[in-house]
Order: sequence, then structure tokens, then C-alpha cells
Amino acid sequence: MLTFWILFALTILVTAYSGINYFTGRIKENAKFKKQHFGVLCIVFVILAIIELVVFNML
Repeated sequence: MLTFWILFALTILVTAYSGINYFTGRIKENAKFKKQHFGVLCIVFVILAIIELVVFNML
């Protein structure tokens, strides 16, 4: 159970980080990742967090 919460917390942290970078637009022009990458990453991790919650509630 603790492993689930650690995985869920990491998922939420990545989602928050990519969401903040995407919505604030504080990305430099010569950055390795562009704004679009952070948007896709945010959406993917939101979906992953929802799947984790559904699986946890089924157990």
C-alpha cells in the first residue's frame, strides 16, 4: 500500500511540474524540451494518475 502512495505521489509531482511549465510559459527558447512536450507530458500523467486511482479502488 505504501508503494502505491509513493508511485501516486511521484505521478502527481511530475504532473504538477509539467503543468506549471506548460501553463506559465517559463520555458527558454533554447530549452531541450519545448512547450508542447510539457503539455503532452502533463496530459499523459493526469491519465496515468486517474488509472492508478481506479486500480487502487478496485483492490
